[in-house]
Amino acid sequence: MPPLRPAQVTVLVAKNEQAPWDFTCHGARQEEATLGIGGADYSLKGFERILRVERKTAEDYIGSISQGRERFENEMKHLRQFTFRRVLVECDSMGAILDGLGRRGQRTFRSRMTWQSARGTTIHWGRHYCPIEFPGNRDEARDYAWDFMFGVAEDWWETYQGLIVHGEALAREGVGHEQSDRESL
Repeated sequence: MPPLRPAQVTVLVAKNEQAPWDFTCHGARQEEATLGIGGADYSLKGFERILRVERKTAEDYIGSISQGRERFENEMKHLRQFTFRRVLVECDSMGAILDGLGRRGQRTFRSRMTWQSARGTTIHWGRHYCPIEFPGNRDEARDYAWDFMFGVAEDWWETYQGLIVHGEALAREGVGHEQSDRESL
């Protein structure tokens, strides 16, 4: 059973993604796609109905949970329908977001949002709608997204390959032919 190779995977990037990650560094193909309203920024070809990843910079995340709150919450609600989903914020930690909102006294973000409100929103939305993670800088977030999406594809690949092998074994043993012989009568 050959393993899934990155070259067999095509990353779909939403056409409206303003600063797309480049997954070709992982050996994958990449193409623009229309992922639909509230459809997040990334998926894999063939997995559009079950897999979505939304990318946010730290500044964009703060704007999305404050001024753009209603729109982003609707997008988060939409993401619930996908089995595999993540919001990935290009930031080292939630703590860095909270500190930037004045948790330790100094504000580095222009938003008027309090750090307490940002923390509460992140916890609530992450629990009820879609996991929100802070995997690191831009490249680290891209690599995390790749590992997440490729992992979903690998799990599917192993299951699919196992079904093929199992089906071939059953066919060699003649299992299943009785029913098809009856159906042909």
